[in-house]
Amino acid sequence: MQRQAAKITLDALDSEARMRSASLRWRVVHGFLSNKPSLIALVFLVGIFAIAIAAPLVSPADPLDQNLEGRLSAPMSSDGGTLNILGTDGLGRDILSRIIHAARFALPLVLGAAILAGVIGTIAGLYAGYREGIIGRFLLGIADMQIAFPYLVVAIAILGALGTSTLTLFVALSIFGWAGYTRVAAASVFGLKQREFVLAAKTLGASNLRILLNHLLPNVMAPIIVLFTFNVSTLIIVESALSFIGLGIQPPTPSWGNMLNDSQTYLGVAWWPATFPGLAIMLTVLAINIVGDRFRDVLDPSLRVD
Repeated sequence: MQRQAAKITLDALDSEARMRSASLRWRVVHGFLSNKPSLIALVFLVGIFAIAIAAPLVSPADPLDQNLEGRLSAPMSSDGGTLNILGTDGLGRDILSRIIHAARFALPLVLGAAILAGVIGTIAGLYAGYREGIIGRFLLGIADMQIAFPYLVVAIAILGALGTSTLTLFVALSIFGWAGYTRVAAASVFGLKQREFVLAAKTLGASNLRILLNHLLPNVMAPIIVLFTFNVSTLIIVESALSFIGLGIQPPTPSWGNMLNDSQTYLGVAWWPATFPGLAIMLTVLAINIVGDRFRDVLDPSLRVD
């Protein structure tokens, strides 16, 4: 009878945790719908990812097709019946098509690396914050060491040692940021594990895994989501920087970084080969940061959502 009563009480605690999660989701939806700049930024990001997914269908030309006779054509110029909306580069390739296909390669890579870093870092932080002990202190110590290293130097070392390939680039990007998730998750768990609902679940015999998944993880997700958005924007800049110096996505595959690198030669005679990839990076990162700021405002209970 006591075991059955404890099970019913635990189920009630789990149900309460699910209700808190549902309330949080509604706050997020309402927070974006009530703020036009963040809603516009979110729609812009959805549009960028949709265009990246549908790149072969929406790009006006093949990003690798060269037309030396039409090289450095100005924006809105027409060449052989094809309108080059953003002009062409030094090899006569359509800049708009290259920007679209660059998003197709870079954004999934960056998003996947950010998700992997977030999963690894959050799991490590949950363990370190909940169990503490030698392993927990070791994980936090490794996280502190990783944060102390200049990331670009580490990424360049990894790519220089293992070679420039999509896999090594993914590994190099994934390493960035996990320590931040670990620190944030551990700090949140430190403050939560002595709360009444966690102590009640322990008293009623809930397993550590059940406590972590049903009670601690949902409460940790708010700062993790905010950190994730800023991590994605940082990784876009890092990937572009690595591609710019020749260690990221390799030509002829287009990326915003190697497009900027290619445009250096023509800066004195044509502004558009450098301007439009730079704008793509700036607008995407700006939109992600606006969305991240809104997530922070909505999910932080100390801040009031307008």
